[in-house]
Amino acid sequence: MLEKYLTKDHIQLKLKATDWKEAIQLAAAPLVTSREIEVGYVSAMQDAVLDFGPYMVLAKGFALSHAKPSDQVHTVCISLITLDPPVCFGNKDFDPVDILITFGTPDAESHIDMLRELAGLLNKPESFTLIRNAKTEHEVILLFSTSQMHA
Repeated sequence: MLEKYLTKDHIQLKLKATDWKEAIQLAAAPLVTSREIEVGYVSAMQDAVLDFGPYMVLAKGFALSHAKPSDQVHTVCISLITLDPPVCFGNKDFDPVDILITFGTPDAESHIDMLRELAGLLNKPESFTLIRNAKTEHEVILLFSTSQMHA
């Protein structure tokens, strides 16, 4: 599923962000540009951190920005950025974050499906090393191919 949605246009490597809010904005930018999400969904993701804390920081250096399914999301979509230098989200165990995946879904069922797929990434910590070391978007796409994720 992930390889279907994570395209070269949705991967950006070694970006600079001043803080977590800008990191979410940068990660979501390709999805806004491609009209897969509305700008309001970016605000919803930022508001989720303000409302619930840095719950989306799920592993050392890794965050998964998303908000609840909404009509601000037109199709299932995903993007990935790496940050250099990393930024803090306020999670004392896993900050600072240098890998940020953003996703949006228009309905609850596809939201759960996307989370299930991304759990596979979390279960393979070596994936984070490969992402951090990636020099090209293509290297990241290879990681997310079915053969790599489920090997």
